[in-house]
Amino acid sequence: MTQRLPTISVVIVAYRSAADLAELLPLLDHPALEVIVLDNASPDASAAVAEKHTHVRLVRVGANSGWTAACNQGAAQATAATLAFVNPDARPSPDDLFGLAALLAPDVASVSPGFIDLSGQEEPFCFRFPDALGGLMTFFNAGQRVDGWLGEHFIRRRTYDFGRAVSDSIDHVGAACLVVDAARFTRSGGFDDDMWLFFSDSDWCRREQMKGARNVRAAAIQVVHSGGGSVKHETTSALTGMFQRDYMAYAEKHYGVVGRFVTRLGAVLLVGLLPAGAALIRGRLADARRAVRSGWELLR
Repeated sequence: MTQRLPTISVVIVAYRSAADLAELLPLLDHPALEVIVLDNASPDASAAVAEKHTHVRLVRVGANSGWTAACNQGAAQATAATLAFVNPDARPSPDDLFGLAALLAPDVASVSPGFIDLSGQEEPFCFRFPDALGGLMTFFNAGQRVDGWLGEHFIRRRTYDFGRAVSDSIDHVGAACLVVDAARFTRSGGFDDDMWLFFSDSDWCRREQMKGARNVRAAAIQVVHSGGGSVKHETTSALTGMFQRDYMAYAEKHYGVVGRFVTRLGAVLLVGLLPAGAALIRGRLADARRAVRSGWELLR
């Protein structure tokens, strides 16, 4: 009997994801799915959980290379015509993935479902592309406080879309379950690994949109996404640093001369000098030094 070839390669990047993998992997046992788990040197039992499933191909990355690089590595080893990047904390069924893949077209670069949380409530996991001014107010420390004083105008109106009257075609679909054409992904060069964990998915959607393609949110296909995943193990300061470094890489790539200048100046002021000044007023010299160092490092 001729073995049936997979139609979708599911790429799962795992780091400290043992509990999530134990729930997700049994859902993906289907002959039309090729399931590839890339373990980023997890200190927990993530690799052992993946090894228990005969329908899963485990790739031991050997180090924590980041989500972006591991996704690219998984895509390079995939054999199906369609790729589905699935986070361990998402719960798509095979039928969900087939439904998303069916929406791909020459003018549709990527498709994601409508995400719901564990209680069944709609999750705001679809985004507008950031711009320089909105980025200052939503991604940088002191800027977030200013945006709070403005009633969260920028985070609600300029960068994120919280699901109210969202059209099918949006800027940046949620990468917790992101389905793309494998050949298109390869032609594009994959995700940009200058962005270690964040914004590489937004960058890819933006590049494809610039070529005339659409990014589609299939709201009728609902997938549970618990959120947090492996990042819940990181400290707030470490996670903020990763996020801001990746945003700086995104800004350098997509903003013009003025936008890049505004972003760099914002990093110095909103991450460095203003928080440092506030810390000095409170007599917290160590916090002031840490803030200055954080702002400076974003420019390197």
